[in-house]
Amino acid sequence: MKKFNRLYTPTYLYVLAIVLLLGSCEDFVEIDPPRNEIVPETLFSDDQTAEFAANGIYSLMIVANSMYSSDLEIFTGMASDELINFLDRDDFIEVGRNEILPDNSSLLVRFWQNSYQIINNVNGLIEGSEDNTNLTPPIRNQILGEALFIRAYAHFHLVNLFGAVPYITSTDIQSNNIISRTSVEEVYVLIIEDLLEAQDLFSASSTVENSEFRVRPNFWATTALLARVYLYQEDWENAEIEASKVIETDEFVLEEDLNDVFLATSREAIWQLVPLNDGITRFGLRLPITFFGPGNFGETGATALRDGLLVSFDPNDNRRNDWVGSRGSDSFPVKYKNSTSFSIGSTDNPEYAVMLRLAEQYLIRAEARVRRNDLSGAAQDLDTIRNRAGLTNITVTEQNDILEAVIQERRVELFTEGGHRWFDLKRTGRADEVLTLVKESWEPTDALWPIPEDEILNNPNLLPQNPGY
Repeated sequence: MKKFNRLYTPTYLYVLAIVLLLGSCEDFVEIDPPRNEIVPETLFSDDQTAEFAANGIYSLMIVANSMYSSDLEIFTGMASDELINFLDRDDFIEVGRNEILPDNSSLLVRFWQNSYQIINNVNGLIEGSEDNTNLTPPIRNQILGEALFIRAYAHFHLVNLFGAVPYITSTDIQSNNIISRTSVEEVYVLIIEDLLEAQDLFSASSTVENSEFRVRPNFWATTALLARVYLYQEDWENAEIEASKVIETDEFVLEEDLNDVFLATSREAIWQLVPLNDGITRFGLRLPITFFGPGNFGETGATALRDGLLVSFDPNDNRRNDWVGSRGSDSFPVKYKNSTSFSIGSTDNPEYAVMLRLAEQYLIRAEARVRRNDLSGAAQDLDTIRNRAGLTNITVTEQNDILEAVIQERRVELFTEGGHRWFDLKRTGRADEVLTLVKESWEPTDALWPIPEDEILNNPNLLPQNPGY
């Protein structure tokens, strides 16, 4: 019997189900397309239905078994030197030991399939919105900008986890099911193209107001991600330019109190995701009320912070006091602290999932500046982050020493956030040096995860497999 590749199959029906869950628009629920014939035009009959369809994408990102609902932090934390695994599950054990098998179910479902499901749906948004005369220009620009941003965001994580991956830009099932992998270099070219186009769309005529909770990507979120992408590409000049745009606007400020950084009302947040389910959101490291909460850390739980991370904090660093909790002899992240109930899409939720925040932009600019030999500018950015944490200014003055200070600040400021530590070790060429000291079985080929076996069986054009698997 022929095996269908569910990865690239259109999922408009799923988006409709999510939208019906989140929305209350009577006009929208009255839409009655033919059974088994959910077409993009149905979702884009006017501004309101198009925006409901766009909101469905964020629901796909925050559901269980999505890397963006904490799995990215958990799995890259275990793969790097941040988290130690205590859970007796093969998929976790493999990642924690860096002995991942191509049939690892979590890599298939949580990282690969969910990502491409999101990508397929944003491609549907693009196809349904562009040249659509039913939509007003501001709404069309906003939706297209958001879709391009999310497409770039998803591919960015895929390429940093798996290396060369297909860059999907259409919903055509036949072509997507036989597509080959796109080189890493070309993936980055396409990511940057999408982000630059999104910037233009957002700045051209979009009048959609971003609420104080910053739950919809806009020009600033796109610029922040673009700064990160340029940093990874070692385009230091453009990384500094884009990060400076975000830092110098009055839209965002660093929260003085570290306990306010991850609140829904944080003035530091650039883009956030809204919790989906009442009291059972699986934010893991983000929200300690559920899957990876205090009851699941330590002696009887799933993961704990490694000692190497804990001792890397300066004794006077308030981040160690405010963002790290303990249970017995084990420690765990408490950047997210509230244990109250969460309501679907409610702005009363105390915490949202922070996907992009201002502190990272200072660290991006600091690294870009030191690479460009602007040592005083780099030190100034570092001191801004350090002072907020209760630390004094850096005292080193040599370029290599300031660069080491940047790497250190990224480690303690961004720990268990967004896979930053795993990605930083790889992009700076430090993975082998660092991880051979904490992983008995570490090999250089472990820096990339294997392409899921089921996907290769469905589409042999994804070969060759990554080295070492």
